[in-house]
Amino acid sequence: MSTTKNVQIQADIINPMKLVSQFGSDATRMGIITGRAPAQHQAFNKGAVIAARNFRNKLWNIARFVEAWVVMNTKSLTQSRRHRPTTGLSAS
Repeated sequence: MSTTKNVQIQADIINPMKLVSQFGSDATRMGIITGRAPAQHQAFNKGAVIAARNFRNKLWNIARFVEAWVVMNTKSLTQSRRHRPTTGLSAS
């Protein structure tokens, strides 16, 4: 009987390194802790890890977009300041 119980326990163990290699460490961590309450045993949900990976990718894409936008606008701003025509009026 103990052998059967031992086999069942081994079948319930999830290797986190497989998840990390498949989804990344941030997505694995976020998927494991999302929606969990302290001191409660809940079944592992691979869908939460996938959702965390997708959310992380969205955040990464937003950051890349904002960075590109800032760089593009900073360059155009410095170019417009450099080529600003002078009016010949002095500020007094």
